[in-house]
Order: sequence, then C-alpha cells, then structure tokens
Amino acid sequence: MTALKIAPIDERPSAEIYKVTPAVAKRWLSRNVRNRTISQTTVDAYARDMAAGAWQVTGEAVKFDTNGALADGQHRLTAVVQSGATVPMLVVRGLAPDAQRVMDSGKKRTASDALTLGGVKNAAIIAAAARLALREPGAGFTSERISAPTNSEIADFIEEHPEIHHAAEMAGHYYPAFDAPPSVLTLCWMRFAAIDLFACAQFFIAVADMQTEGAGDPRLALIRRLANARRNRERLDAPAYLSLIFRAWNASRRGKSLNKLLTESHGGTVAIPSRLA
Repeated sequence: MTALKIAPIDERPSAEIYKVTPAVAKRWLSRNVRNRTISQTTVDAYARDMAAGAWQVTGEAVKFDTNGALADGQHRLTAVVQSGATVPMLVVRGLAPDAQRVMDSGKKRTASDALTLGGVKNAAIIAAAARLALREPGAGFTSERISAPTNSEIADFIEEHPEIHHAAEMAGHYYPAFDAPPSVLTLCWMRFAAIDLFACAQFFIAVADMQTEGAGDPRLALIRRLANARRNRERLDAPAYLSLIFRAWNASRRGKSLNKLLTESHGGTVAIPSRLA
C-alpha cells in the first residue's frame, strides 16, 4: 500500500469542533488508509440519528494522526455522507500513529447506563424492552424493524410510552415465576393492559401462580410450554416468546380450549398474532 504523503499537522494534539458537511466527510474519508471493516448496521444507526436531528457532540472525536491519516471516525463520517446532514463533531489532530491500536478500548455506554444515570428504576428491563419493541414489529409498537436501535431512538420510545415504567415493574415482579424474559413480559403487559388492565393482571397472576382451570386452559398450556423450554434448556428467541404469550392471551380471552402451544408449524416458525383479543 502506498504511504499517505501528507505533511505532519503538529506534534502536539489539538482539538476543535467542526460542522461536518457531507463534502467534508467525503474528503476526510479519503484519508482512511487503515481501519476496521465498515459495519453498515452501525452506519445506518448513526445516519438515522443525524437525519432526525438527534446527533450531539459527546466528546467522542474524529481523530487524525500526525501523518494526516484518519485514525477513528469512519462510521460517523460515512453516516454523514449517507444521511446528507451537517452535524457538529469534535475533531482531534496530531495523535501518534500507534495510538489507533488502543482506541475504542473503553466500555461503550448503553441505553441502560444512560437511564440508570438519570435515576430511572428498572433501567435494564426498560432499555431491553424498548430495544425489543423497536427491533420486532410483531410486538405491535412499530411497523418497521430497526435492527440496531440507537440510544436516542430508545430514549424517544420510552418518552412516547411512559407506561413502560409500570410495565417493567410488573415484569420484574412476575419474572421469577414466568419463565420468560423480563423485556418480553414488559411488552406483553403494555399490550394487554392497553386492552383491559384487570384482565391483564388476572392473566399474569394465573400464569405466575399456576391458578388455572386445568386441561384446556390456554394459560396452563403456556405454563407447560415455558416450563418445558426451561427444563430442556431450549433457546427460544424473543419472537417465539411473544408468539406463545400472545396466542395464550388470545385463546384465553376468546374462551377457546387449548392443550398445547407450539413454536413451530409445518411451514416453519409460528407467527406472532398481529391482533390481540
């Protein structure tokens, strides 16, 4: 690879905040001579925040070494080009070329971390539930799947759905006896309570305390299916849990007899019901 022939900028690192336009981002990306493989999912996430006006200066910088080569920031700059937005960014120049080896070695702040710092109770459950709601259209909160929701998108969802706080509290209470992830239970409580809060509470209590009417009760079928999954160490994903719980709720609400709940059909995975009774 031909060495980048750019004169050293300064032996001492310097920092400034720039308004980075797509044209500037393209020019800086031309100096990207040694970096990681681009993650399009990450670029897409950054670009959504930029296009939505949610991008902020956080102290994380676009970095150049003393040779003028781009050492850090390719995903953010690519997102600027993709979004067509102009965003402020901290830019640091004059870093030692070998400093790139230890960049991004700190722990990334998660949505749960941000909620905890804001004093939110059940932050981990709430963040996980919001992320699942954005990633899984079958949960009933979005029509478009977001594979990697950003912290800003998660925060926006929580603000738009304040009922998630009480739902997470209920999920944390029932989780030990329910054999399903708290994030899934949070979304189920949100959906069911929006239809009938009393019926929602009855459903959760019946499953958690195994207070059913015996054979044919959809809640008993759900209890057995979840218990079998735990006992056999079966790895069910979130859509499978949502499908099982939603179908048990629908059958129970409609007074239908149900002895068995499956997660697979002859045609493949069983879909999540699009409507709740």
